[in-house]
Amino acid sequence: MREAKEIVYLGDGAAWVRSLHEKHFNPLGDAFRHRATFIVDWYHAQQHIWDCAKVLFGEGSDAAARWAKWRCGLLWEGWTRRLLKDLAKQCKSYRGRKREAINGLYRYISVNEEQMRYDVFRAKGYQIGSGPVEGACKHVVGDRLKRSGMIWSRAGSSATLALRIIWLNEEWDQLWLQKPLAA
Repeated sequence: MREAKEIVYLGDGAAWVRSLHEKHFNPLGDAFRHRATFIVDWYHAQQHIWDCAKVLFGEGSDAAARWAKWRCGLLWEGWTRRLLKDLAKQCKSYRGRKREAINGLYRYISVNEEQMRYDVFRAKGYQIGSGPVEGACKHVVGDRLKRSGMIWSRAGSSATLALRIIWLNEEWDQLWLQKPLAA
């Protein structure tokens, strides 16, 4: 990663994910850490909006769908300020559980606002969803290490995954040219 021109850190915005980002990619740290762009996974962000809509209007209702789609559209276009103003205004109209849902969504978006600039991230060609990464993990890790009856030590799994990555990146021959086998 030290050789990468750019690093993108994609997560769901949960506090523990944010703390990992701050630990490993602290913008106040060295130059390496400064280059990491943190993006809140688009699908997780949408889910928070839809969860709020369900509380406000009921799951599966047309009103919930209209409410959620409009707010997801704001987020997609990078209009987080407008979305936050809308939520703050709506909060005054509700009490109890519905107000809690809007307040929760407001907090989630305001805490993660900088990491939800989806218009900017898309323009830069960044992935905004974790699906491809999750699929790659399943392919690289799961296909090799999670077979029936397999038990791995940390060192053994790390070594096996390193070799698997070399194989999948079609660098196998290059590796063995650098590390000739003993006669």
